[in-house]
Amino acid sequence: MYGTPRAEQTIKIAAILGQMSSNTIVAYEDVTTDGLLTAVLEGDLDLDTADEVRDSLAAAATGTGCRYLHVDVGRLGFIDSYALGALVSARNSAAAAGVTLTLTNASSPVRKAVQVTGLAHVFGMPAETEPAEKAGRSAE
Repeated sequence: MYGTPRAEQTIKIAAILGQMSSNTIVAYEDVTTDGLLTAVLEGDLDLDTADEVRDSLAAAATGTGCRYLHVDVGRLGFIDSYALGALVSARNSAAAAGVTLTLTNASSPVRKAVQVTGLAHVFGMPAETEPAEKAGRSAE
């Protein structure tokens, strides 16, 4: 797909991924010359939408020629445990295809859910540390 005109490349990505019927929107940016594909999720990711998003991300990882799939979750207002499992499944499908899937720009609800479940390392997110004030220590 490298060297393909942007419009044609976008059409190919859309053809591979199909249309989403859920209320969660997945928008894909073009694959860059270094193999980066960015998917932007918007809305709520839950039991009703997670399977379709998982399938879309897995298809993107295996069918677009990317080497890196960054999933921008900054516009998600809600995520449940089922959806986290679906993202882990998409990450595993990507890894099996030699693609690194990471979550980027995590919204507060996503960051909290990922941290609470201990999945930060799975998605390439930094582990959040407790502020010194909350841990009973003074910040110096």
